[in-house]
This record gives sequence, C-alpha cells and structure tokens, in this order.
Amino acid sequence: EAPMSGITHTLVAGWDNFVAGATRIGTDVGSAIGPAGVAVFILAAVVLIGFAVDAIVFRPGNELRQALEPYRLHAPPPSRSAAEAAGPGAADVVTVPFLRRLADFFAGFAEERGQTKALELRLVRAGLPIGTGEFLLVAAVVVVLLGVLGLALEGILGLFVGAVVGVFAVIAAVEFLAQRRSRAFDAQLPDVLKLLAASLRAGFSLVQGLDAVTRQVKEPMHAELARSLAEIRLGAAPEDALSEVPARTGSRDFGWTVIAIRIQREVGGNLSEILDTVAATMIERERLRREVRTLTAEGRISALILGLLPFFLGIYLFIVDHQYLSLLFTTFPGEIALLIGLMLEVLGVWWMIKLVNIEI
Repeated sequence: EAPMSGITHTLVAGWDNFVAGATRIGTDVGSAIGPAGVAVFILAAVVLIGFAVDAIVFRPGNELRQALEPYRLHAPPPSRSAAEAAGPGAADVVTVPFLRRLADFFAGFAEERGQTKALELRLVRAGLPIGTGEFLLVAAVVVVLLGVLGLALEGILGLFVGAVVGVFAVIAAVEFLAQRRSRAFDAQLPDVLKLLAASLRAGFSLVQGLDAVTRQVKEPMHAELARSLAEIRLGAAPEDALSEVPARTGSRDFGWTVIAIRIQREVGGNLSEILDTVAATMIERERLRREVRTLTAEGRISALILGLLPFFLGIYLFIVDHQYLSLLFTTFPGEIALLIGLMLEVLGVWWMIKLVNIEI
C-alpha cells in the first residue's frame, strides 16, 4: 500500500485519539455510576427518543390541514393554548398512554401553581405546537439526562450543575424560538400593512381587508391574523382582537399599528394613509437595525468566539491529555477554580452581548 500523506496520517491519528478518549470516558462513566446508574441513563434516553418519535411520526398531519385551510368555509375558533393554536388535534401530541399520563401530571402541577397561562404564552410565542404538560415532560427529561451525566462525571456537584444547565438550556431554547418567530413576524409586517392599505383603498372594510390579506400571507403572520379573524367573527371588536396579537408574538411594531387603528376608529381619518405611513416608518427602522447589526458584527463574532473557545479547548485537552485536565474534577481547588471560571465565563459573555445589543 502507498504510504499515507501527512494530512491523512494526522486525521487518522486524531480519530484514533478521539475513539480512545471516548472509550475511556465511557468506561469511567460506567464505573462511576454503576449498573443502576447506566440503566437509569438508558431508560431516560429511551423515554426521550420515544417521545420524539411519537411526536414526529404519529402526530396528526399538520401539513395537510395547512394545505386545506384556505378552502375552509369558516376560520377555526380561537384556541386557548399553544397546542390548540397549531390546529385541531395538536393538543394531544403525545399518544402513548404512559407518556400521556406523565404529561397530564405535569400540566396539573403547573396549573396548581398558577403557571399555566404564563407557560402557554411562552409556547405560543415560540410557535411550539405542544401543551404545557408535554413541554414540562421534555424539560424534565432534559434536566434528568444532564443531571445524571453530571453525577457520573463529578458526583453531587456535577448533579447540581447538570440540572441547572438543563433548566437554562430549556429556557434558552424557548426564548430563541420566540425571538426567531417574533423577528419573522416583524419582517412580514410592512408588506402586510401595505396589502391591507391597498385593500382599503379598493373599497374593502377593515375586516374584509384582513380576510383578504390572511389568505395571501404565510406563517407566522397567517396564524395570528386567522386567529384574530375568528375572534372578530365571534363578536369581538377588530381593534380588541388585534390587540392580543402583540402579546402572542412579542411584536411592539404591531402594537403601534393597533394603537393607530384605535385612534382612527375613534377620531376618524384615512386609515389606508395611516397604514402606509406606519409601514414606511417600520421599513426605515428595519433599515437602521440592519445598519447597526452590520456595525456591531465584529463585536458579536468576538463574543461568540470568546464564549465557545474555552469549552472547545477544554474538550480538546480532555481528549488528548485526560490526566492533565482531571485535576479540575478530582481535587477541591480544581472544582472551585472550575466553578469560578464558569461564572466568569457567563458574566463575560453576558457583558459582551450587552455591549453590542443596541436597542432601536
């Protein structure tokens, strides 16, 4: 066989080191937590995988309902939860009886403590088609998995750190999805206002214009306008129905639009011209936001690199020289240094994000 090149030899050697390190970590974890701990970890992983498969494979066909939605004679009634907002049948995402009972238990737990409405609002903002019970079930599984992993690596301290990391990971994931959906909603808003203004100039009423616009826009704007139209058909005033949209999307721009509509309904005026003015203002504000993001791109990239570099460097050292890095996990001064380092890392990343996050 021809001799391997330098790059190939380096890749093969790196892969061998990675496999050896992973095998060593698996052996250490197994010996640390014992057969019972391994069984608990595997059971939790199976429960999480089973829930994911059940939610993805056996969930009712949302795509088919979305394709048939424009041809319905009447819009669906307003939903009461994040699961129902995604369409009929989405509230029962979990169909396995055991998981269904667990989800119901978590839902009852949240309702007893008065947290149901707050959780539903966060899930609606994030666009997650699940109820509070299913969300808390997934969050509990994530916390248990990370807690068991931390227990295997670092004992009681690792259990606490893993559980805390799991809680913050779930919260961060929901917040990320909510912000992404809010940005998508705001990006659609100027075009929607222009379409609505054109409909009003064509002789449509406000409700008729909303109905015409709803048939032409995509998610997430379509779902919010359809829900508002359903509330209007049930007897709510248009401005009252639209005033609920900012709470479900976190869009301040739409809140200002509703204020403009309320003022026009009370004092009169040309609503189409008002909507055109609001749309032009939003377009200019979006242009200013993009300029600011361009000017702060270097700072955001620096924050990302400096935030991830310690973790990747620690993983690399753990793989190539396990004994050298094990002092951070096996000695009390090392554990204190590791905890202080993590706290300073979080504080530094938060400070850098605050420096480059300019509110427009």
